[in-house]
Amino acid sequence: WSSEKLGTMIDFDLGAVQPPTHVGVAFLDGAARSTFYRIAVSEDAENWTYVKNIKSTGTTEELDIYYIGDHNVRYVRLQGYGNTQGSLWFSPTEVAFFAK
Repeated sequence: WSSEKLGTMIDFDLGAVQPPTHVGVAFLDGAARSTFYRIAVSEDAENWTYVKNIKSTGTTEELDIYYIGDHNVRYVRLQGYGNTQGSLWFSPTEVAFFAK
């Protein structure tokens, strides 16, 4: 999945309310550039809580894993804000959710 639009979003439905505490995201060209994005969570896909602004490490094409706090959520949103190569591309290649 990829987009070259500032603020583009991709939503994930976990299927039921769950307590993910960490999100892992890998990016296209993740070893050559950092990607700027933020994570929001929701129980109903209408009311969103932004929980973290992230700049990926830019050192790997594997998952970068980030703590997002303790939330009971069904939906997780990633919203892209470009990358360190100066483009607006937001290109996650893999996303994973982890609980304690």
